[in-house]
Amino acid sequence: MFNVLGQMPPSTQQQQQLAGPDSWQALFDGVDAAQAITVSSNYLDFGSCSRLQPAEPCSFTVSNNTGAKVLAALLVTPWQDPLGQLGKVAQVFQAFPESLELRPHSSATLRVVFRPPHDGVYYCQGLVLLAGLKAMRSFRLAQDAEVVPPWCIGIMASGNTFANLNPEYSPKVILSSSNITFPPCRLGEMVHQTLALLNKGDTPVHFKFTAASSSPIDIKQQQLGIAGAAPGVGWFGPFGALPSQGVLEPKSQKLVALRFQPQHLDMAQVNLTCIFNNTSANTTCVLLTGTACEPQLSWDVPDGQLFFRPTCIGASSQHCITIGNISQVPARWCWVVSKKLQDVVIFEPSAGVLRGFESTQVRVSFAPIKQQVYNARAALLLLPPNAAAGAAGSGGAADDNCQQPTSADANQDVEMEDSQRPADNRQNSPTDFADAEKLILTIIGEATQGALSIEPADGNFGAINVGYPARRNFQLTNKSNGVLRYSIELVNHAPELIDTEGAECDFGTAVAAADSNCETQHGSRDAWIDEPEGVVNARTSKSLTLTLLPRRRGEYKLTLNVLATTLPQQSSHPGMRSILAGSSSSPAAAAAGPAGLVATVPSYPHTSTAPAGSSSGSSNHKYFSRTHSTAESPNIMAKDPEGWLGDAAIFTAAGAAVGSTKAAMPLDKPPLAAVSVTAIACFPALLVKDVVSVGLPKQVAWQMLGIQQLNQELCSPVGGAEVEAQILADRGMLTNDKALMLLPPYKMDLGVVAAGDAARSFWVQFANEGPLPIDWQLHSYDAPEVELESWVETARPVSQTEKERAFVIENAILGMQPHSGTLVPGSTQQVHVTFNPVVEGFFQLPLFLRIKDGKHLQLQLSGQAVPASAQLPLTIKGSNSCVFAACPLGELDPPLQCYELRNGGPAPLHYMLDISPLQRLAKQNYSAEVIKFAGGSPLEGVVPPGEVAVFNWLFQPLEAKSYSVALPLTLGDAQPQPLLLRGRGYHPLQHPEAARSTAEETAQRWQQWLGFQAAPSLAPPGRILLPSQEMLDFGVCLPASTTKRLLLLHNRAAVPLAFVWDMGVFSEDYRVISGRLRVTPGTGEH
Repeated sequence: MFNVLGQMPPSTQQQQQLAGPDSWQALFDGVDAAQAITVSSNYLDFGSCSRLQPAEPCSFTVSNNTGAKVLAALLVTPWQDPLGQLGKVAQVFQAFPESLELRPHSSATLRVVFRPPHDGVYYCQGLVLLAGLKAMRSFRLAQDAEVVPPWCIGIMASGNTFANLNPEYSPKVILSSSNITFPPCRLGEMVHQTLALLNKGDTPVHFKFTAASSSPIDIKQQQLGIAGAAPGVGWFGPFGALPSQGVLEPKSQKLVALRFQPQHLDMAQVNLTCIFNNTSANTTCVLLTGTACEPQLSWDVPDGQLFFRPTCIGASSQHCITIGNISQVPARWCWVVSKKLQDVVIFEPSAGVLRGFESTQVRVSFAPIKQQVYNARAALLLLPPNAAAGAAGSGGAADDNCQQPTSADANQDVEMEDSQRPADNRQNSPTDFADAEKLILTIIGEATQGALSIEPADGNFGAINVGYPARRNFQLTNKSNGVLRYSIELVNHAPELIDTEGAECDFGTAVAAADSNCETQHGSRDAWIDEPEGVVNARTSKSLTLTLLPRRRGEYKLTLNVLATTLPQQSSHPGMRSILAGSSSSPAAAAAGPAGLVATVPSYPHTSTAPAGSSSGSSNHKYFSRTHSTAESPNIMAKDPEGWLGDAAIFTAAGAAVGSTKAAMPLDKPPLAAVSVTAIACFPALLVKDVVSVGLPKQVAWQMLGIQQLNQELCSPVGGAEVEAQILADRGMLTNDKALMLLPPYKMDLGVVAAGDAARSFWVQFANEGPLPIDWQLHSYDAPEVELESWVETARPVSQTEKERAFVIENAILGMQPHSGTLVPGSTQQVHVTFNPVVEGFFQLPLFLRIKDGKHLQLQLSGQAVPASAQLPLTIKGSNSCVFAACPLGELDPPLQCYELRNGGPAPLHYMLDISPLQRLAKQNYSAEVIKFAGGSPLEGVVPPGEVAVFNWLFQPLEAKSYSVALPLTLGDAQPQPLLLRGRGYHPLQHPEAARSTAEETAQRWQQWLGFQAAPSLAPPGRILLPSQEMLDFGVCLPASTTKRLLLLHNRAAVPLAFVWDMGVFSEDYRVISGRLRVTPGTGEH
């Protein structure tokens, strides 16, 4: 909305542009550069008029510069009378006619009249001229994609009614400054300032800027008729003011935008006079001062020649040069190089902006690609203002809009002296760089062949602990005469060999803390090099350290490749007042540092096809120089009137595409050297190899203690719960209750013993089956790990469970000795497990087996003390069932399969087995005896303590399926318990794979138990006669055949021993086997 005392507010489009970098240009010049609709004047001044008679109308011409009919109308907002009734409006300015129809390329005149309703008032109102295509007057006449928005041109109208009146008040206006100095700028650029007008009075004040040397209205802008230009712009020589006149409301302020656009290299001054209320007595002056000058660049390169030391192919050498701006205005610059150097020399940064008297360092990298002597030129260009669009006045450090010359002829590689180059032989030269000033830099360097070797050639770590760092030193040797830059990469060739099922372990995190920076910056989580990128000087060596930190077990197969790189490492140059040190106007560019600045400069690779908007074509121009002679100072800029720097055929962007990345770029070549790195990461491998208990067969003791499940867990990777328990234990925060919650129990049943009898003992053999030493501990967190003094009072148990554990520990009912040990690879250690039945009851004691840097398990020891008359069987896993081996269909003579009932109590065990359910199973299978009792021990009888009853069965399946039957088994005075017989049949021809044993069937075969061995390796105290085998496997025997095995007896005593064999259930009286077992000799002396 507009008001009588105000100015037209900016449109929505102008508001959006005012928030961007082009705000000043949009404010002064408008937004329509095509000038489709223009007006002859955008300021209408009616002067002093009378309210009683019509004022002289003002007119202006509207021109249609398009090729279509246009409808135009002047919009005048109604004026709300502040002195009248609320809501009453009036029309102060009126337009005649209200609308115009303009033919293509025609003009028409609009008249505006001034009709003020009050005397002694200044009126200033913004009008809007709207113009649109006549074809777009209805949405039905055009498609959505063809709709053209209307044009909007602002017109400022002003007038007053002081024709016959004298103002009765004096203005109270203060200017923010009486002397405004613009920052220096180049010719063709524009700089801006602002001036604040503050009205401290209670009445509105009219203001107007004038100058003695120019009129208030810019005649040039009237002639140009810029479409959409803001009304009220006044030009006074090279200075402009917006608005040049207006009204200040009471107790308000207004900002006046000032522009300086020089036309000559000199200082310009204009004394503006600000007239208040059109009275010459109320004036004030403002002195505007602006200076135009040209930038100049300098550098610290003597004689303009830069020499590089001999550099190996694949390596790089660097020089740092300082370029400075010795003028007051910002200088936009960029590097260009000849084709010979385009893939060899890199400038970092390759382009930028230097403010007045500012300097920066440029790193020049020489990375040769073939063996030769390089002698070519590069140029530092001082870009003209037309190549720095959108950055005038901003002074930004990062050159986002820099247009750099590109190559138009990739096949030209010929140099010529400047005296031989024709001045008019140019094709496709960018006009933006035709007048660019330059400094010529001659780059001289020699490329040599290089060779890198690394020792040792074998990087075998051997066996290492999971979770701990292992290090290996390598020697990198440069055998050439040049400096070599290298980059090392680690390639994992066999990630599938690493076990990913277990949890990640970081036992050695504290040990690897010193390498945490290397791990984070230069490597993976499992392997890294302390210096993956670097430089090896000529004929020298460098020591590198490879750290391997395996967090999972498995086999690591890596290859350490030494590659040649072309980009130098990034480094800072402290103490230099530079745009790279934080003086950038862009926060993002300042934070990014040198690499961030280079990345923001657009550039194109040196190819024969140029991007859109750049010049491209072939050229026969040869490279020549118009640089200074050696007697001239290198700090003086050279002019190039012929514009040969614009020749796109001989220059290209100075490596900005390569310099835009911070990391080194390996060359696309085979590695200079390679080392195969192997390692086997594993946990300490503890395994139970043997178990002995007096009166119990080896396999029975093995099953009672659950050694099969324990060995399987010991061979599995460390789990997450174990890692958590390890962390708590290291911090001293692991208690019995927490350990019981975290770790699952592995039951070790010590059997049933009569209360008051002698203790039952088991001897368990621990063996180190791996390549790493083992430190293990067995303890309860309830018991102190150190012996306490007699005066120390321990904590009393609170819960019932704690009281039971305390009773077991105090009376030594359950225990294991020793509590700790150390095993080197291949060694064994004997552990004694005891159950002392002092009183009747069922006792449990959790003991925790902790292997340093490995497994953490809970061993649940249990034992039962009963009266001497108790009849109890030996209960082990699977003792209440009998799983037959799989049998093929049609087997006429199936093998006998037996079930053992072992007396585990102190008294003789009375039993009775009911096989009547077998008859019901036969009726369900066509009266065929699928499962048949085949003799052995009687179905009812007594088993002496420590003895067994053996029941033989025949299994003949009719179908390829599983069979099962439950037989009631009565033991002592207890209720009958089901004895489950199970078996499966398979078709040998249709499904031969069914002959493989299932996991349940395999669990009954001691030959396949993990760690189990038939030969004894453990001799408990008191056993002086040892057999060579404790388990004899006769394998598959043919009917009516004789199978023999050799057994050796070892006498450990110092005197001869007499021996006799007790055949037990294998005697001919029991008839538990089909055949006869004979031991020869049955008795003897040894």
